[in-house]
Amino acid sequence: MGERENRPRYRKLVISPDHGNSPFLWNGDMGGVVADGAYFYGPEPMSYALWRDFAEWMRGFTEAVYAPGGPPASWSWTEFHRVGLGLAERLRQEVGPECEVVYRKPEEDMGPDPASGSGAG
Repeated sequence: MGERENRPRYRKLVISPDHGNSPFLWNGDMGGVVADGAYFYGPEPMSYALWRDFAEWMRGFTEAVYAPGGPPASWSWTEFHRVGLGLAERLRQEVGPECEVVYRKPEEDMGPDPASGSGAG
């Protein structure tokens, strides 16, 4: 039995960064946190390598968005979403077509929805 067979299966996963222990992945059917950037627990529906990339993405988000005085001038929502949408696509590949993967921008981003029209959410 391979690594993928040991992971929990979901019908819908929502990528939506939040504050705290860097939660980024939610069960779209039940609403609970599925994965965060603080620790790889083992039952996440993704490989450790993909989780590690999500955790790095979340670390950048937390350090920038919650910095004293707000995000530094070097912060780019466009780049953040480019990376996030790429991670969403990698997650889609890992969980397979039986699971819908949705990308939602964090509430801290007041700009337009980066996923609209992209098929990402």
